[in-house]
Amino acid sequence: MIARTLLAVAFVTAAVACGAAAKEGPVDRGFGEDGQIDLRAVRHARMAVGRDDSIVFLGSSGREIVRYLPDGRPDPGFGKKGRVTLPPEIGGSPYETADVAVDSQGRVLVFGSSFPPGKPALSVGPYLTSIPITKAMVMRLRGDGLLDPSFGQGSGAISSDFGLRTEEVGFEGSENLTTTGLRGTVDSQDRPLLLAGVEESYSPCLGHSGYRAIPRGIVRLSSSGVADPDFGGEDGVSLIPRNARALPPWGFAAGPADQVLMAGAERPCPPGTRVIGVDDSGRRLPGFEAAGGRQYPRMIFGAFAPSGGMALRQGFPPTERVIRATRTGSIDHNFGGRGFAVVRSPRGYNQTLRPAAVDSRGRIWMVGSYSRRVADSAQKRAFLFVERLLRSGEPDAAFGKQGKVAVRIPATEALGENQAALDSRGRLVVLADVSRSTSSHVHAVAVRFK
Repeated sequence: MIARTLLAVAFVTAAVACGAAAKEGPVDRGFGEDGQIDLRAVRHARMAVGRDDSIVFLGSSGREIVRYLPDGRPDPGFGKKGRVTLPPEIGGSPYETADVAVDSQGRVLVFGSSFPPGKPALSVGPYLTSIPITKAMVMRLRGDGLLDPSFGQGSGAISSDFGLRTEEVGFEGSENLTTTGLRGTVDSQDRPLLLAGVEESYSPCLGHSGYRAIPRGIVRLSSSGVADPDFGGEDGVSLIPRNARALPPWGFAAGPADQVLMAGAERPCPPGTRVIGVDDSGRRLPGFEAAGGRQYPRMIFGAFAPSGGMALRQGFPPTERVIRATRTGSIDHNFGGRGFAVVRSPRGYNQTLRPAAVDSRGRIWMVGSYSRRVADSAQKRAFLFVERLLRSGEPDAAFGKQGKVAVRIPATEALGENQAALDSRGRLVVLADVSRSTSSHVHAVAVRFK
């Protein structure tokens, strides 16, 4: 009798322990509310993770920044309860924001474009397309959310064309330039890095043409916000050749030894990727010396690796291939045993899956989303889907079930591709745009995985 009692107690204890382990799982339940942050007031956001594991979100309005502590609570020391509303103008000029980053001191960098007062425009091309006159802009906030007067031109921001010129007919010889801040990040020495573009004509697919900002220069600023003379052609700019048309900018990152890497679409129809890589002085990296950078036909960029390599994908849901490239840009033909790994997105509506991050151990984090109908109902439920591949290309059995995890998020629909970033402890933060009913009711949800 005693033996049976002890056996029963042991069984219950083991079951409780297993239940606790299962509850913990790959989702970090200590983050936000049960592993998630519901950003109801923020949608179509850009995200940056600081070196202290704080997380900053830049909303679609471009005027609101929210900051969360590593545990997923709003940062009370940043603005008002973790929220800052940016001023409508900087130095008398209105502006638009495009990207956000956080440096080692917790200062927030905002990247975008500024307009002259009145927002004048140019009429270009045979159909007199109206193009706004802009200059690339970088703004810095202190850790408390106030503009940093020690940065840039005394206003906490710098706005410049950085000497970039367009060669398009209608712009040539004009004093009114259109330079746009497309993406931004910061390197290990807290120097802001800006991907700047100029307005040019483009025809991505047959029957569709227009004007848009094409990347034309990688700009590095000093930590005080002036063009760094030690980078590029003594003006802080490493030029991107005109024949290296890459749009839109899918990836922009500071790599090992403060290298800078940029990836964009070589040609959307059919798809392909072009990657530009420069070293700490702005010169081309080994493997990327070609005038137009390195090309990856019929492959779509996924994520850069801390080592300088990258993950790409090929194909479309539900079955895709994942490809790994080395730090010199060559394809790793040993990956997956045959040069690629096959992944399958989950069944459902609006399914997506792509390589979104590569960690320091070489594991590739695949991130996607999908929706499914509730049984006997017209309602749908939305899920985030994460799969982790080992360096060999095999699913990581230590992560979820056969390397896969699906997480219910508070929405009926997951919209588009998700953003993702790794923090200093290797935890993956995923930001997803979701809808509760219709696409007009869009907000964001953040989930952290261990």
